[in-house]
Amino acid sequence: MREDTVITVKVTSVFRLLKQNKKQKIVLWLQGVQPEEMLCSDTPFAKKIVLYLILRCLERLALKKVKGAIFVSDEMLKHYRLKYQWKGDKWFTMPCFNIMLEEQNFSYPNKYDNLSFVYAGSLDKWQCIDDILKTFKAVLAKEPSSSLMVLTKDSQTVNEKCQSLGIRNVSTKYVPKELIGEELAKYKFGFILRDNILVNRVATPTKINSYMASGVIPIISTCLVDFNSKNGSLKNIVRIDNLRNYESNALRIINFHLSQKIPDKVLDEYRQVFRTYYNRTFYISSLANFFKSLE
Repeated sequence: MREDTVITVKVTSVFRLLKQNKKQKIVLWLQGVQPEEMLCSDTPFAKKIVLYLILRCLERLALKKVKGAIFVSDEMLKHYRLKYQWKGDKWFTMPCFNIMLEEQNFSYPNKYDNLSFVYAGSLDKWQCIDDILKTFKAVLAKEPSSSLMVLTKDSQTVNEKCQSLGIRNVSTKYVPKELIGEELAKYKFGFILRDNILVNRVATPTKINSYMASGVIPIISTCLVDFNSKNGSLKNIVRIDNLRNYESNALRIINFHLSQKIPDKVLDEYRQVFRTYYNRTFYISSLANFFKSLE
């Protein structure tokens, strides 16, 4: 239809869509800051500078052309207000999430008794897998029975890193997406560590949602501003300020572990997060109103 509303998650797609039909209403759903993500990539330096400048230009123009924008955090909205002096008034913010609370996963046998850790995701540099392994190594030095499961397809890389760092008690496994919740149910803690850079400050990683949905207690960097600021009263969480202060972070994790955590209390607290921050019904209703405002 000539005046359909179209949603796209790529700034480059905005211009292709406008070329096809200038009358359609385009909503840009920005799930990351693409130019800055390019600077964090392993692309050769000269090439990524060129691509960064191109993406920056396209991003700025795209925000001028679209009818509305969806951001994954308030920090992301602030970023675009500051970076481009964007004055758009048709916008909506919603964190990234895709799983509802799976209450049965909180009662996995001995789940909260053991110092068991999990990391689920890619081994990309920005995921800070090396820092996760070094943090676990510091925990292991104090609590030799600790264990870490890395859920990834690239087990060889993990094994090589562990061998290089002299780390034991690390296992790897690949689990299909549809079984990830069942697997996560086995572990007490889940790592989400990030560098304090713009790409992470504006982000709302789905990994937080996946962990909490299965009762996995997040070990999370404070630079993930949106989640931390909107869930500041959350107690069943380990917040990490200095990513590379491994010894201090290990002590914080161990002390948290030794304080008695009753599964029902963890579940009650996480229920509240899913009633508010991850409330699917609320976002569906609010998004419907947002799209009506574009008419």
